[in-house]
Amino acid sequence: MSDYISRKALIDKVEKHYCAPCKRRGGDLDGDRCRSCVINSVLEKVRRIPAVDVAPVRYGKWVIRNK
Repeated sequence: MSDYISRKALIDKVEKHYCAPCKRRGGDLDGDRCRSCVINSVLEKVRRIPAVDVAPVRYGKWVIRNK
């Protein structure tokens, strides 16, 4: 079975873990370092991956009435 994840959740977690500490230290140099950072390259590739239309799984039971 395939695993599906939210693109936005992935990007938010990666930016929080890798980008936020650099920016807090003033390491982004007005975005120059961000453009050359390998994490930014990975995020651009993630943004370009085609989306899959996935519906949540719902479990239930058919109820037949008026039989």
